[in-house]
Amino acid sequence: MSYRRTTEPANEPLTNTEVKPAVLARDAAYTHDDTVIDRLIVQAREFAENYTGRALVPQVWTLYLDSFPSVIELPVAPVISLDSIKYLDDDGNQQTVLPEWYRLLKGDILGKVEQAYDQTWPSTRAVSEAVEVEFTAGYIDGADVDSVAVPEGIRGAMLALIAHWYQNKEATSSDSINEVPFSVKCQLDQYRIPRL
Repeated sequence: MSYRRTTEPANEPLTNTEVKPAVLARDAAYTHDDTVIDRLIVQAREFAENYTGRALVPQVWTLYLDSFPSVIELPVAPVISLDSIKYLDDDGNQQTVLPEWYRLLKGDILGKVEQAYDQTWPSTRAVSEAVEVEFTAGYIDGADVDSVAVPEGIRGAMLALIAHWYQNKEATSSDSINEVPFSVKCQLDQYRIPRL
């Protein structure tokens, strides 16, 4: 099993306007470091995602499997949608599993995909990565009932990390400056999902 992000997020869980007054004591009119701040927001999101195993904003992922297990566990949470399941048939041709053949279970922290009632997974060619499962994961901030915002604990950890990096952006010989602050990891630990 392997997986990778196949589309980058279209937005970030924090904006430049939120970060400046919260961690830099600067107002929105101060634009001198906007590029640096924008880059730190992306880096803090990537750190939080890698550390927790969660996608913070909607993004598409592809899971690669050598064959169909009885239940497919999706490795990134929270799952928004299951976009497609493709596989190489016995002749080596790529096929798409019909949506009515499976169902997405979102009840666990990590989403799972199982066969629909009275269905079986098709046979696959005996090669690596014969099965590709494409899904969208992330938190959605919106008006619909199912939307869930990025947890405040994760946003707070990102703000603390951005402040730390911004205040210690000069080159230094101290290893402790380059470490992620313990308080950031403590905040993120409650959201951490064990790796499969």
